[in-house]
Amino acid sequence: MDEKDVKKRLESPGIEGKDFRIKRLLPILSIFALAVLACNLPYMAAPVPTPTQPDLIRTAVALTLTAQLTQAAPPTQTLAPTATHSRTPVPSLTPTLSATPTFAVTGVTADVTPLTYTGPCPVEITWSATITVNGPGTLTYQWEVEGGAPGPVQDLTFSGAGSQTVTMQRPFSTGTPDATQWRRVRILTPNEVASNQPTITLTCQPDIDVTPDTADFGEITCHLPGYYAITIENVSSGRLEISSVRITSGSTFFSIADDTCTGTHLTFEQQCTMAIQFGPLGVCGSSGSTYGGNLRIKSNDPDEGTVNVILSAPQK
Repeated sequence: MDEKDVKKRLESPGIEGKDFRIKRLLPILSIFALAVLACNLPYMAAPVPTPTQPDLIRTAVALTLTAQLTQAAPPTQTLAPTATHSRTPVPSLTPTLSATPTFAVTGVTADVTPLTYTGPCPVEITWSATITVNGPGTLTYQWEVEGGAPGPVQDLTFSGAGSQTVTMQRPFSTGTPDATQWRRVRILTPNEVASNQPTITLTCQPDIDVTPDTADFGEITCHLPGYYAITIENVSSGRLEISSVRITSGSTFFSIADDTCTGTHLTFEQQCTMAIQFGPLGVCGSSGSTYGGNLRIKSNDPDEGTVNVILSAPQK
């Protein structure tokens, strides 16, 4: 059908022209019906009167027009939602920073070797202390002694947590039986800590030293006397008591001329002397003859309670 045919049909009064015009007017009528319905919405809540037959016809026409208008309108394209890939959140791995502990001494224990001692003095005593820390660092410490001034301040470095042992050796002596003494370590930095006080019990015994152990007078001229000095020394801090000194053999030829030792108490490094005399002989023997004797010294030395000195005097 061309443009001329369309115009003819529109202008034609026939049934076919009328139908064609009605179809063209349907969309306009549908819009008009919708507008009328919209205007009547506020009044729809009011009581609805019983519809008459003309009203039912008009309503049916309106619904028909609405249905045709809906079919004529192009379908609205509903965009389907685009699928989104949800990401499961990954928990963030935040590094846990462990706090570094403050450098500190966590323990210190002291000991002494030997714990008890009986014998000659002075004796070398060893004190030790084990120091424990919680990490790397440098500490300062000093030794303390009973009844005395503390020692010098010293440094001790640790590369990490752990323990180190420090020692101190000192000669120890006393003149009092069963004397005691303690020493300990005091940590000064980073935190002040004092160790226990290991105590040594010390009994210093005397130690006699007699010189010489052989008294050689050399060649003695007949009818002339000879003299020899004997020295006794206490080389320990334990008190030495000299109980007796006497000639036990050769008393015909030898005698004690001077004795400052018998009954003497000697302290540490104290000495006493005595003079031993040979002759003079009333009757001389042949030249080259040797006269011998023995000097015996008794004391309270526990190891050498009796000391014998050999006496010898050859005749010229």
